[in-house]
Amino acid sequence: TVGHTLEEQAALRPEDGGPTDAGTLHEAVVEAGTYPHLAATLPALTSTDFTAHFEFGLRLLLDGLRAVRR
Repeated sequence: TVGHTLEEQAALRPEDGGPTDAGTLHEAVVEAGTYPHLAATLPALTSTDFTAHFEFGLRLLLDGLRAVRR
């Protein structure tokens, strides 16, 4: 929860390297031909849909706990 909040707050401050700068930097570093799997993750890595990020992470944790409990 704390990590998610820090990530969201950092993205809301574009002057400090927020989503626009991060997206451009990621795209410049990752070449689709050299790293196709990493390039495929760029939409998720540069997305600012933090509600979806949080729900995805929470779902992973809960599913993992359910799997261990069985």
